[in-house]
Amino acid sequence: MTRRTVAFALTFVGVLCVAMILVQNMQAGSPKNPAEFNRLVDSYFDFYFQFHPKEATAAGFHQYDAKMEDYSRASRDGEISNLRTYASEFDRLDPAKLPAESAGDLAFLQSNIKGRLLELQVLQMWRKDANLYVGDATDSIFVIIKRTFAPPEERLRSVIARERQIPAVLMTARSNLSNPPKIYTQIAIEQMPGIIEFFQKDVPGAFPGIKDAALWTDFQQTNAAVVKALENFQLFLQDDLLPRSQGDFRIGADNFRQKLLDDEMVNIPLDQLLKIGYADLHSNQQRLKETAALINPNATPREVLATLEKDHPPADQLLPTFRNLLGGLREFIEAKKSSPSLPRYCLLWKKRPPSCAPPPPLPWIPPALMKPRQRRPCLT
Repeated sequence: MTRRTVAFALTFVGVLCVAMILVQNMQAGSPKNPAEFNRLVDSYFDFYFQFHPKEATAAGFHQYDAKMEDYSRASRDGEISNLRTYASEFDRLDPAKLPAESAGDLAFLQSNIKGRLLELQVLQMWRKDANLYVGDATDSIFVIIKRTFAPPEERLRSVIARERQIPAVLMTARSNLSNPPKIYTQIAIEQMPGIIEFFQKDVPGAFPGIKDAALWTDFQQTNAAVVKALENFQLFLQDDLLPRSQGDFRIGADNFRQKLLDDEMVNIPLDQLLKIGYADLHSNQQRLKETAALINPNATPREVLATLEKDHPPADQLLPTFRNLLGGLREFIEAKKSSPSLPRYCLLWKKRPPSCAPPPPLPWIPPALMKPRQRRPCLT
């Protein structure tokens, strides 16, 4: 091979490599924008978790475990100001110059910020829903006790730190709540006995065997103060707030349309959504009729449902019965060898605190945060 041939070959390879790099850069966007986007994302969540420490704990950022959400006017104004700043920062980024995955994250964050601003400035549930305050107080403790991410003593100190702030949260609620819808206040009143019981029984029961006597005494005193504050708040709801709860729970078509767009990124017209919903309802009703006929062809679906409701365990036996039922199903499947490779799971079903009505689905727990027991995968 002549020198000229070698030189030509090397030049061709060099040009080809440069071309490939240019193509990759065009596909991935300029190096500056992704780096700026990542910096903004980190900064945004540092800000967001300061205002929503419960969500930080749930996400595994435990530097916020001693904080509670602040519902004061100054806090709301600060969050609104920061949200507007970050909205402007994110709007400056060109999604076309970001990798596809980052562009999707950018759209999600922009939508999330708009939804939060809609809530704080327009919908203002903090002025209408008493359950927002007691629910946040309960879930802020539950998110610490439901996972063993740290030794019991360390988590108990975080519980104490948050519980010390709950009476102030409830006092802020009294100041913020103004002419809420009656149904909101009624739901909050219905939740109160279960929430009080959660602090009386479930929270102490989550920390058996604490040997630090001073720490346990501190917890008992703090927890008792929370129970007392909740009992007083229950009286406030019944005697003060309920009689003046004359507000309207409806948020209007425009706000609902905007909330769907911001929270769910759904832009389907409302009338079309209604048609979709009714079509799904009618389909489910038909399947219910067909299923009821298989159970008892001589009874109506309502009569079949009434019969099934009688076959129900007592409230205190619901979880054990469900656990046994799942175990029986697994044994049946294994006996029939319909799934020979069926994994053996340790199923841990726990009662959720009564902080929401109706209760939302149990939160998804990343597998990496689950603690395996006896070398078996453990689902909560």
